[in-house]
Amino acid sequence: MSCESLTKFEDFIGLYDRLFHFKSNESVEEIINSISSTLISKSKMPFDMLFKSIFQAMEFNNRSIYKYVEILNQVSTKYSLKKCDFVNSYSSSYFDTEESNKFKLDQELVSSFPKEGEISYMIMHDQIDGIKEYLSNNSLKGSYIEIPFGNLSPLEACCYFGSVNIFFFLISTSKYKIDRRCLRYSVIGGNTDIINECMKNNQIDEDCFNDILSSHNNKLLEYILENGLFNLDIEPDSNYNECSVTGHSDDEVKRNFDFYKIIESQNLKAAFLLYKKDDISIFPWCAAFPQLLDIIKNEYMNHPSIVLNASDGYRRRILHYAADYACLETLKFLISQCVYIDIADAGNTTALHYALKKDRKEIVEYLISQYADTSAKDEYGRTALHIAAEKKQKRNSRTSYFTPSRYKC
Repeated sequence: MSCESLTKFEDFIGLYDRLFHFKSNESVEEIINSISSTLISKSKMPFDMLFKSIFQAMEFNNRSIYKYVEILNQVSTKYSLKKCDFVNSYSSSYFDTEESNKFKLDQELVSSFPKEGEISYMIMHDQIDGIKEYLSNNSLKGSYIEIPFGNLSPLEACCYFGSVNIFFFLISTSKYKIDRRCLRYSVIGGNTDIINECMKNNQIDEDCFNDILSSHNNKLLEYILENGLFNLDIEPDSNYNECSVTGHSDDEVKRNFDFYKIIESQNLKAAFLLYKKDDISIFPWCAAFPQLLDIIKNEYMNHPSIVLNASDGYRRRILHYAADYACLETLKFLISQCVYIDIADAGNTTALHYALKKDRKEIVEYLISQYADTSAKDEYGRTALHIAAEKKQKRNSRTSYFTPSRYKC
C-alpha cells in the first residue's frame, strides 16, 4: 500500500472518520453536502450501504444519536427514499414502529437518553466537578448508564464516552477496577490516556479488535498492527492451485477478526492497513469496496489463485462480494479474466442471486448479459426469476431484467 493509494481516497476516508466521530455541535448541513458529493455522486454508494453505515455510527457514537437521525431524515427527503426499505432487524430497535416515512427514535431510547443534571449526562460530558459534588453525599453503587446495545457501569461509560477526567478520578478511589470490558469500550471512546491505562493489564483480543474496526479508531489500529499487539492469524485452508480459474476449489482464508465490521462501517482505511500488514487478509471481501479494484488487479497479476479461489467461512468468493455490494467495475474485471460466473457459495447462492436479493439492477443486467445461469437454484430451490418475483411482491420492484433474448436457455 502506497501513500498515493490513501491520498486518492482521502475524501472518502476523511468523511467516514468525521461521520463516526460526529460531534453534537457540528453542522448537519455540511456533512449532508459531503455525503451527497463524495459518497452518492462520486462513489455511487448504494443507499442501503450508506444507511447501514450510519446505523453503525449511531451504535458507536451514542452521544450524537439525534444528529444521525437528522442526517437519515435529510438524506431520505433529498433523495425521496422510503424508511421501510432501510429499517431492518438490526436497526429496528433504534426507531419507533409508526408507519410514517420519518426516522424517529424509539420512545424508550428517548426516555433513557442522558439529560442535564443526571449522572449519565455528567459522565457523557466529563463533568468532573458535578460528579465530585454528587459523590460527596451519594454513591454510584448500582448505577448504570443505558446505551442502545447495553447498560454500562459508570467506569465503562467513562471509557465509552472518552470521559478521561471522571475515569481517572473513579479509579483513584480504588473502588473501581479495570477489566476487559473497559478496554473494549475505551477503544470505542478513543481517548488515548484511557486506552493506555486499560491496556496495562488487558490485551487486545478479538472483540476489542472488531470494535476498533467498527468505530473507525484507525490510529489505534495502525499502532496495534505496527507493534504486533494483535495476531491476525491469516491462514489459507489449503495450498492455492494455479489451475483453479473456474473457481471449483475450496480455499477458505481463516482469520480471527470480523471483516464484516469493516464493510458495514465502510472503514476503507482499515482495509488498506490490513492489506499493508498481510495482503491475504483482505480476500475475498475486498471486492465489497470499489476503491480496492487496483489492489485486486495487482494481486491477480502476481497471485491469480488467491484472487479467484479465496473464500470465507460460507464459501463466498470475490465474485459474490462484488455482486452483493454493487462493485460493477470489479465484476467486469473478474469476468474478463474468465472467472466462473455461476460459482455458488455454501448455500448454492450465485452472484446473480446476491445481486437480485439486494436489487442491484445494473449488476443483474450485466450478469445476465454475460450469460449467468438464471435457472440455477439456491438452497431453497429458488431460481433468479423466483427471487425477482419475491422482490417485486415485497417492494413492488420490476422483473424486467428477464427478457427472452437476454438469458441463456
